[in-house]
Amino acid sequence: MADDRCPTQLVSAHGILKYKTMNKQNDHIPSAELEAFMLMNRIQSLEELLRIPDEVLVEMPGFGWHLLKEILLLRKVQ
Repeated sequence: MADDRCPTQLVSAHGILKYKTMNKQNDHIPSAELEAFMLMNRIQSLEELLRIPDEVLVEMPGFGWHLLKEILLLRKVQ
């Protein structure tokens, strides 16, 4: 049986975070607010951020519902 999963790799180039998905590349530049949120909460990468459950995110300092929308869009890319 073939493996249907699409492996995703996070790459940082010149401060811009990019997703490389198989042969297709989707660039995502996080908003300044998302970057500030990640710094405030010592989150090292988008990959680490995407593994945090929504229930935990909403309780973290600096979190806003508009950040949830951006995070959900990032998860969709994966």
